[in-house]
Amino acid sequence: MPLNLDIKKKLNSRIGKVKCVDIHESENWILASLYSGKLVIFDYVNQNTIKNIEVSVFPIRCAKFIEKKQWIICGGDDMTIRVYNYNTFEKIKSFEDHTDYIRYIEVHQTLPYILTSSDDMTIKLYDYENNFEKLCSFENHIHYVMMCKFNPKDTYIFASASLDKTIKIWGVQNNTSVVTKPHFTLSGHTKGVNCIDYSCSGETSYIISGSDDKTIRIWDYHTKQCIQVLSGHTQNISCVIYHSNLPIILSSSEDCNVKIWNSSMFKLESTLNYNMDRCWSLCAKKTKNDLCIGYDEGLVVIQIGSDVPIYTMFKNKIIYIKNTDIYIINLQNVQEENYNDGDIYKVNKKELGNCDFYPTNVSFHPSGRFICVNGHHEFNIYTSQVLRNKAYGKSSFFVWSHTGDYAIKDEGNKVSIYKDFTSHHTFQTPYTITQLFGGYLLGVKSNNFICFYDWSDYSLIRKIDINVKNVFWNDSGTYVALSTEDSIYILNYLNSDGNLSKDNINKNNDSINNNNNNNNNNGSIELMGVQNRNINHPQHKENKMDEENYFQLESEINESIESGIWIYDSFLYVSKNLRLYIYTKKFIDIYAYIDKYLYICGYVYEYDRIFLLDKNFNFYSFFLPITYLQYQKYIMGQDFIAADNIMKNIPESLYNKLSLFLEKMGYKNKALNICNDLEKKFELSLSIGNLQLCVDIINELERKENDSFVHNKYKKLGDTALVYNDIPMAIYCYKKTNDFSSLLIILSTLGDKIGIKELGQMCLNHQKFNIAFICYFLLHKINKCVHILLSNNNFAYAAFFSRVYKPSLLPTILKKWKEHLNKVYPNIPVNLLNPEENPEYFPDYDKAVECEKIFDKVNTIGSTKNYNTLKKLIDLNIVEEIKEIGYDKVEDIFIKQFNEELEKDIQNFDQNGKILLTEESKNKNVNKKEDNKDDNKDDNKEYNKDDNKEYKKDDNKEYKKDDNKEYKKDDNKEGNKDDNKEYKKDDNKEGNKDDNKEDDKFCKMEDTELLSNIQMEEENKKINSYSINSNQSMDEKLL
Repeated sequence: MPLNLDIKKKLNSRIGKVKCVDIHESENWILASLYSGKLVIFDYVNQNTIKNIEVSVFPIRCAKFIEKKQWIICGGDDMTIRVYNYNTFEKIKSFEDHTDYIRYIEVHQTLPYILTSSDDMTIKLYDYENNFEKLCSFENHIHYVMMCKFNPKDTYIFASASLDKTIKIWGVQNNTSVVTKPHFTLSGHTKGVNCIDYSCSGETSYIISGSDDKTIRIWDYHTKQCIQVLSGHTQNISCVIYHSNLPIILSSSEDCNVKIWNSSMFKLESTLNYNMDRCWSLCAKKTKNDLCIGYDEGLVVIQIGSDVPIYTMFKNKIIYIKNTDIYIINLQNVQEENYNDGDIYKVNKKELGNCDFYPTNVSFHPSGRFICVNGHHEFNIYTSQVLRNKAYGKSSFFVWSHTGDYAIKDEGNKVSIYKDFTSHHTFQTPYTITQLFGGYLLGVKSNNFICFYDWSDYSLIRKIDINVKNVFWNDSGTYVALSTEDSIYILNYLNSDGNLSKDNINKNNDSINNNNNNNNNNGSIELMGVQNRNINHPQHKENKMDEENYFQLESEINESIESGIWIYDSFLYVSKNLRLYIYTKKFIDIYAYIDKYLYICGYVYEYDRIFLLDKNFNFYSFFLPITYLQYQKYIMGQDFIAADNIMKNIPESLYNKLSLFLEKMGYKNKALNICNDLEKKFELSLSIGNLQLCVDIINELERKENDSFVHNKYKKLGDTALVYNDIPMAIYCYKKTNDFSSLLIILSTLGDKIGIKELGQMCLNHQKFNIAFICYFLLHKINKCVHILLSNNNFAYAAFFSRVYKPSLLPTILKKWKEHLNKVYPNIPVNLLNPEENPEYFPDYDKAVECEKIFDKVNTIGSTKNYNTLKKLIDLNIVEEIKEIGYDKVEDIFIKQFNEELEKDIQNFDQNGKILLTEESKNKNVNKKEDNKDDNKDDNKEYNKDDNKEYKKDDNKEYKKDDNKEYKKDDNKEGNKDDNKEYKKDDNKEGNKDDNKEDDKFCKMEDTELLSNIQMEEENKKINSYSINSNQSMDEKLL
């Protein structure tokens, strides 16, 4: 019988005269060598050109991939062999050895050998691992050597074809430089031999050859006899190949045709002609059914047949067919505990026999006693144990029912149903039948719809207007999955009693029932295209179809699949994006990620494993206990008691998968309780606001992970703590991550002077001077602000800053700035004006110094009672007020104002915002006692000559020892050693005694601040508790 292989074109490119083509085995690449001297690499799936390589001005007659080295090797009429890296396109090697055109290059499959044949009548062997050292030369042909091929079954044997009409068999010899005698010679062609190839089948020892005598000969190289001659081409044969996956021989000729021959029957199956002139080269991919053809005008890539493996599974037995050979695997012999998920299983296959035709499908009887092998025009039913014939028939489609009956398609769109292997009933459909599907209902597919029939009375149950690709029923017949090219539809099936087994009809589908009440209703579900349209044939019973709505749409999944399986009420399938999915009651769970596309064989309940295979019949397995699927079903049904009871039977290795499932379902607390992964546990705790548990998890991670990983966790926890208004937690986390910017925002918002002071010192230890400057500026510690600027050589900033906030320091700063400039630029004169030496350029400088003294004495925050008055004082020009009413009066007003006595002294402000005094105040004795003489006494003495030591290179001496005691040991460790030395004893010289009192003042919390001392102490205790409580176990936290 003919094979009837489907041909699908994948690429058609007119690029010029192609002399040779090669296919990459692991990439979707085609290598073409052109008569014009170019090499072209195509991606035949995406249909684009990857690279053009200009090799020579002479024709390139052969080019091949060396995949182990990621190279391309080519040779042509310039007698030069060139090697390129196909990733970088760098030329690796170029050498000449032949004295005439190079006709062919053969790359060994396993050894680092290449063979080259040439018009100089020689064949040469090279070792590409040793810089292409020539190992041997073979000389016996008396005409051009057109091709040479290694024997895939014997590593050191190869054959050569020549225009001297012979085929010679050689052996590789490393110890001989020249071999002149072949093992034997095959003669029979009447003209020159252009091409040869070895058979890939393990059962045959054949060589095929093509000649200028327009024939193809099949030789048995063991008996050295020609066993068959194939005729059909009208011109010279240019290329012949055995297909590695299909039982076919392919030949190309200068008559522009490619012919496909049955390798078993040696008969012509098909002829291809793509109107691209003479055909020169063929190359078939070993792992797929792709074939590349090289023509005078370009190249074509086609797919012959289907890549989907032919297999079936029943319980722990798998039967698969390769070519026409039938194999069986018994999974009882597999030790599943020795394999991890996704590993290739080493299975012991047993050959049952072979079939007389090329099969397209194989399926088990529901009892497992029989198998049916189906081809394009016939089927055979065998016993599954010894492959004994049970029944035979002619049909292009065959399907089993769930009870063991079967249906076939007869001629004229007839469907015949068999019971006990005898014909029981036949009916004809008014439409073209394109496929049959078995299961609880008989599915008959046409071009754009499928009809379901009852197996018992053959009545039409439902017509569904979708182009179905495959149909999957669960074991109980309550669910069916319909797959199309781009979607999966999950339907509940209503049994003959009128009930949905185990499930209630969804209220969303009530409209479907309403539409079915009308006998003449021609409407349809828009999504599914379900129609009650009457299909007129004798077996259709209107009443049954009109009374009940047999299908209820549950879900639509936008995935394209090739295989799937139901395990109870869960549907498993593999998507095109290489994921194994589990569908359970409208929920889709990603169970596993795979490296390449796999086909689902079935599920073995004994091992709790699902088995899959690839196109090369390698078997894989994943552990999937039934209790896992039952737990998901109970959760979906909100039966939490049953779910908790079954939880103990689920292995802990699957807890993390279930945790992800529960999280998606919205049960985050349950997910947290079973999660074993600390990182995922942290994310779950964070999402539900269990911040203390997050701290415990981070402390545990800190002992296992790197610092940057833990740093990110603390940062995320701190941000979340702000969302939950847990300020102490946020402060604790930001301190752990040294996030000084966030700490500054929080502490300044809280008005926490102690915290800001600590933050300033931390920033200094870590050399974050900008934030440190802001901290001390908020605390009104102007001296330290100036010191930070000077220690970083920002003399200009320090000068302008002191002119505004500390004018008494300006002369000293200018002096130091000048010294610095003279040191850095000794040859450039420095002209800086000093208020002491040039008072005319600093108007009202003395008044500004007096203003500074006033603010030094006040140096506190006013009461909220006097907000309106204080607000007006902000806009006062103090220098002008001192000029008008005198220093003593302005000083008195400001001091009393902060002692809540302002109303006695200030009657109001005039329109310009100036102070208007009362009569009583005017008559007061203006000659007050000189008090506070010790305050700010000779401020300039702070920065006298001895103070120059304060701002030398060793800035380490600028701060006193006591400052370091304000902070914990951990803070000191965070900074550099130089940072700790930066603040030493000499800091006593920085300010006078009043400055120390000033610092003490700033540490006091006024009634206007947001937090009292008691509140702040409680928050500090809370912050410290995070690290103390971290010693508590994780289990205690969860409880």
